[in-house]
Amino acid sequence: MAFELPEKRVVAEQLLRKGSLHVHLDPRMTDVVVPPWLKHQAQLVVAVGHYMPITIPDLRVDEHGIFATRSFSRTSHSCWMPWDAIFALVGDEGRGMVWPESMPAEIVAEVERETAKTSVKKKPRAKLVVVATS
Repeated sequence: MAFELPEKRVVAEQLLRKGSLHVHLDPRMTDVVVPPWLKHQAQLVVAVGHYMPITIPDLRVDEHGIFATRSFSRTSHSCWMPWDAIFALVGDEGRGMVWPESMPAEIVAEVERETAKTSVKKKPRAKLVVVATS
């Protein structure tokens, strides 16, 4: 039986109750609204929250995605992040969730490269052998 991940909206709402939220998304997707110079990246991380140092009065999480006005290069921009563009949500404490099926291919390849680097075969440990003495 396959493990089913919780809905992105549910995870976002739970993390927002505890603080801010880092939304990892593919800004190249058609319905995403972010500053134009960020639309070509494979990944964008947008921080949102109810109690951030600079208040986000229009933060909205609904059945379609996350809306918030954020500042980029000291200029306010309305951002629309639909659920299908979001592939990870991470809270203040580093806890969150990743939806692998929503990850852009470039990010999947990067994760695989990093995993391969850290999975270098370790030397086998020396074995202790009991030797009979006379």
